[in-house]
Amino acid sequence: MALYRKKPVVVEAFKYMPGMEDGFQQMYDSQMCAECRNIYRGCEYNRPYINTSEGRICISQGDYIVVHSNGDQYVIKSDIFEKDYEPI
Repeated sequence: MALYRKKPVVVEAFKYMPGMEDGFQQMYDSQMCAECRNIYRGCEYNRPYINTSEGRICISQGDYIVVHSNGDQYVIKSDIFEKDYEPI
């Protein structure tokens, strides 16, 4: 079996702060957020989201928005981002 190393990729990224979202999605009883897989029960929430090529993705303060070279953007949780990426 051969071994492979992932090629280094340079991406533009920034930490999400309120005001960067594309909108808010109302979450109701037992509705599941597609990104975080959390089920909210008992009340209504307004979750911020960004639009991606895969649809709306909920985002939380501190998450990173990564912009690929083709312009697609996606969300990475801060602990995963900080483990996998380093500033250049």
